[in-house]
Amino acid sequence: MSCLCAILSFNHAEITRKAISSALQFFLSENILLVHNGSEQKNVSLLQDYFPEINHHVIEENKGYSGGVNGAFNWFLDSRKDFQWFFLVTNDCEVEHFLDHSLLKKLLEGVYAPRILFKSGKIDSLGGIVNCRRGRPLHLRLGEGVEGPLVLKESEFLYVPGSSFLISRGLLKKVGGLDERIFTFWDDIDWSLRLQQQSGKIFLLPEVVLKHGGGKTTHHQQLYTTYYYQRNRWAVSKRYLSFAGKWHLFFWWWRDAIQFRGLSLFKKHPEKSHPVFLMRKAWAERNLPNKTV
Repeated sequence: MSCLCAILSFNHAEITRKAISSALQFFLSENILLVHNGSEQKNVSLLQDYFPEINHHVIEENKGYSGGVNGAFNWFLDSRKDFQWFFLVTNDCEVEHFLDHSLLKKLLEGVYAPRILFKSGKIDSLGGIVNCRRGRPLHLRLGEGVEGPLVLKESEFLYVPGSSFLISRGLLKKVGGLDERIFTFWDDIDWSLRLQQQSGKIFLLPEVVLKHGGGKTTHHQQLYTTYYYQRNRWAVSKRYLSFAGKWHLFFWWWRDAIQFRGLSLFKKHPEKSHPVFLMRKAWAERNLPNKTV
């Protein structure tokens, strides 16, 4: 029962090289796919020269996390090789441990959240919980495993953080890919919740371990951390709420916005890169374009 390891990359050739090198410790080169999601040609060429033995899938334009993952999904499903499992790794992660063939065969159909560590060795996540009423995701940090069942409150849902996940072929064909209108941030949450609506199961898998270096593409960039995050926080959360729940979300969205920037939120800020401008833009564009997922 074979597994494809897909590595999602946007520039940053050096950290991508480390991610590929770590994957090669657990996967045959023919079972590794590098997705160049709008990377500059110099980075694409460099990595093709470094690793000619692995599969390369080039997407000319950066389609965000959701578009890049969907590109990998399509390659996986169209491949002549009969892969039964899909393992995603973003290029700022390194694989520390993966399952051997005998354990992989025993897994139930579903999507699995691995144990992701910071570079320091402290746990970053083992799955996550999102409270849609407040529009707040939270990484689970449960050490070596889960003792007893997780108890979720009203409007709370389990999700798989997008840095890495493992999904069975059958479930992926049933659920489909991510919503590319979201582009980045909250697309992993939306996909996880939609998956569960269609009777898909999310499991925690602490036996698979990765180290996460932090989001190199989005780190400290207000366009991502303010505009996309806050726009999609509303757009995704409201999909899974009742009418009353949406009023709760409205309150918490604006409470956090005012707490984030105070009275400056109501002043004029002509710079389009200013966080206040981006918060206003996020609210104005909170309803995503109406087109097919």
